[in-house]
Amino acid sequence: MSLPQFLTQTALHPSFKNDILNPHLIYDYQSTDAHGNPEKWRYELWFFSEDRIVYAIHGGPMKGRQGYQACAYQCIRPGEVWQCNFLEETGTFVSLV
Repeated sequence: MSLPQFLTQTALHPSFKNDILNPHLIYDYQSTDAHGNPEKWRYELWFFSEDRIVYAIHGGPMKGRQGYQACAYQCIRPGEVWQCNFLEETGTFVSLV
C-alpha cells in the first residue's frame, strides 16, 4: 500500500530532531455550535516523523476522528516556533503554530 505524498519546497531545518520530533501535544480551543452554544474542541497531536503526523480529535463536530497523515514542517524560529501543515481526512487544511 502506498501512502499519499505531501509536497513542500522547504528543506527541513536541522533542529527538527531536537525541537519537535516526538512531542505529544493536546490543543484546546473554545468555539460555538450551530446554535451559538459554547463548545470545547480538542485536538491531540504527535509529531511522529519528518513527514507524518498522528492526530485524534476529542471534541467538536469532528470528535472521534483519528489519522496518520502526511505533513510538512516549517521552522519559524529554531528552538521556539514551528509550523506543521497537513490535510485532515475531511479535506480541511489545518495549520498549527
